[in-house]
Amino acid sequence: MATRIEKFLDKEVQDYLIADIERLLELRPDHNGLKGCTIPTAMFLFATVELFGFLVAAPPVQIRDTAGNIEACFSHPISGFPTEYTKRSKTLVRLCRHGLMHQIFPKALGIRKVPTRNTDYLPLFESIDGCEQLNVDRFGNDVLSMLKNFTAKIAVPRWENLNKQMSERLDQISESDLRERRK
Repeated sequence: MATRIEKFLDKEVQDYLIADIERLLELRPDHNGLKGCTIPTAMFLFATVELFGFLVAAPPVQIRDTAGNIEACFSHPISGFPTEYTKRSKTLVRLCRHGLMHQIFPKALGIRKVPTRNTDYLPLFESIDGCEQLNVDRFGNDVLSMLKNFTAKIAVPRWENLNKQMSERLDQISESDLRERRK
């Protein structure tokens, strides 16, 4: 019988997270670099990474520990993120994630999608006109790989304890949501 996390990966992650990320990454900026939904794409990617970080983080864990949860996701072996993410996690969290979620724009750097959808290797950060830019296409491709890694590997016996932990944490989120709704 499938566990809570396996059902979540097979249904919600496939139907909503993966499908929506793929759709958002298909949207390309116009000749001015606009209208590519770059900000909403980056926000959605950070929210996804933060959720999965909470699900995999070693105890003690708090759902509101944004930096800790994102770093846990970046560094967890099942996620498959390149080490570049753990090396740059403070920049990704403090400047990109916090800037996007709290003031719509990243702090002290930029974000961008490349004009055409290029599947070749893309750097995570690029310097453009002296400003460091997070490449949302690269980040999106790596988040998609992470989601696919979890889906493919979570039922493997090696990850049995993680499977149980992630299932329990999904239940904690649901219980917390119900408590909030009752207030």
